Amino acid sequence: MAAGHLLAAGRPEEALTWYERAAADGRPKPLRWAATDLTRAGYRDEAVVWYARTAAAQRTPSAYRWAADRMVQADHLDQALVRYQHAADAGDSDALLVAGDRLVDADRLDEALQWYERTAQAGDLRALHWAARRLVTAGRADEALAWLERAAGLGDEEALSLVGDQLAEAGRLDEALAWYGRAADAGDVAALHAAGDRLADAGRLSDALSWYERAATRSGPRHLRRAGDRLAESARWDEALLCFERAAEYGDTEALRWAGNRLVAEGRLEEALVWFERAADHGDARALVPAGDRLAEEGRLDDALPWYEHAAAHGDANAMRKAAHELWRAARFLEAQLWFERAAADGSYEVLRWAADRLVMADRLDDALPWYERAAVKGDTNALQVAASQLAIAGRQEDALAWFWRAADAGVSLGSGWFPALRLGLLGDEADVLLRYGRDPAGRLAHKWQMDPESEE
Repeated sequence: MAAGHLLAAGRPEEALTWYERAAADGRPKPLRWAATDLTRAGYRDEAVVWYARTAAAQRTPSAYRWAADRMVQADHLDQALVRYQHAADAGDSDALLVAGDRLVDADRLDEALQWYERTAQAGDLRALHWAARRLVTAGRADEALAWLERAAGLGDEEALSLVGDQLAEAGRLDEALAWYGRAADAGDVAALHAAGDRLADAGRLSDALSWYERAATRSGPRHLRRAGDRLAESARWDEALLCFERAAEYGDTEALRWAGNRLVAEGRLEEALVWFERAADHGDARALVPAGDRLAEEGRLDDALPWYEHAAAHGDANAMRKAAHELWRAARFLEAQLWFERAAADGSYEVLRWAADRLVMADRLDDALPWYERAAVKGDTNALQVAASQLAIAGRQEDALAWFWRAADAGVSLGSGWFPALRLGLLGDEADVLLRYGRDPAGRLAHKWQMDPESEE
């Protein structure tokens, strides 16, 4: 457009003449173009005039808001406020709130409060919350409280809890509790949790417990468990365990395991085991394997095994593998194999490879081969090439080739399976023939061959 080129050339007065000609028929689009181009070229003051003309030409809420937002960006806030008011008059219910925020951004909070007030008087209670938040940020907490109390008085239930928050932040906890109580009476269960947390933070744990218990009767016991955590952190164990107990009574069986974990962290393993057992009896078997692990870590493997057994009985498929692993670490290989067998019989076929690998690590390759075989039968065909590789490393080339043949027949990829062993020269000349020439239709090594140079011609 010619006007744009004139602007770029630093000839704004001539450009404006072209914009005027384009907008002569009253269409808003040229007005918008002019305003945008002027802003981009750095003529922000001139652009504001065209923003105003654009909004006046359309007279819609979105046009007024568009113009106002861009006037703010051009540092013409007072002119923008006029357009925000026009937008509100045209039906944009958020325009007054936005105007208030723009004034806050410009450090004109007292003027912003006037806009929030007008918004609230128009029936939008959000303005009372917004004003309160801005006042809190400005360090004017008492004024913020007055705005929230107004909102509560007008039936805004959320404001009741917010008043409690503001009073608690100001160190006026007992007053805050009264507001949390009003919020709870109005149906805000979260206010009970908030009150409990505030009391716990203040070290008034016994009082906090009563609020958590009220919450538990209405929304579930998880905050009783939270109270138990806080009490445990303060080494008030009798009260902490009582909280976990009460949470369990309200149906939170996980609280029993939670208590056990807390006791373990405190080094009170024997007591923890009682809680883990109770958790399992209530259907939470997740505590059983960790209990076994704790005992194994302390060198009490024989005490750990019944816990793994108990977990397996509750359907934890990982328990038998864990028991086998701990037995293997203790060099109790025969017992470990029995647990591996049980895990495999229960459908955990991945333990077959795992057991085979451990036997190899213990220099018991011949004992490992049947486990690789069983893993392959259960669908883990890669076990065949692993076995072949181990045989090759052990210098048993003939046996290794037999297993590599089987791996190939089972569809194991040459590149991912036996090729590395071949490339490393672990299988001798016969392997090189296999790699270069493959097998014949009968499955035997193919004869060496080469293309006749004359055949290419």
